[in-house]
Amino acid sequence: MILAIGTLALAGQRRALLPVLVIPLLVLVWVWRAGVDVSDEGLRVRAMLGTRLVRWSQVSAMSKVGTHVVVHVTGGGSFRLPGVPPADVPRLFAAGKQSYDATGGVRPPTAAPPLGRPTRRTSEESDDQ
Repeated sequence: MILAIGTLALAGQRRALLPVLVIPLLVLVWVWRAGVDVSDEGLRVRAMLGTRLVRWSQVSAMSKVGTHVVVHVTGGGSFRLPGVPPADVPRLFAAGKQSYDATGGVRPPTAAPPLGRPTRRTSEESDDQ
């Protein structure tokens, strides 16, 4: 809101600055779109311009890099989860009906120790909870 008011005041000064009004609209679309949906199937990562589905079988580990959670996939490669703080990783696994293994996973050279990797729950574990 502050960004919109500031750009409105700036664009009101000269017509050449009217394109500046696009900036708050782009920020609004990004905030509205970005996120992670969790299901039994996997993680659906939504960005401003696209969506990516990563099945739990493709997730080899998750690690903390700064204040972000990074997902490492089998076959190499990794990506950041938008809007997911490291403290929410156990809840993310629980929402996907995955067991949380806080000791395993991939550790890229620049990352802190891994936050965990998914392991399939057995039917006995699911009945206990």
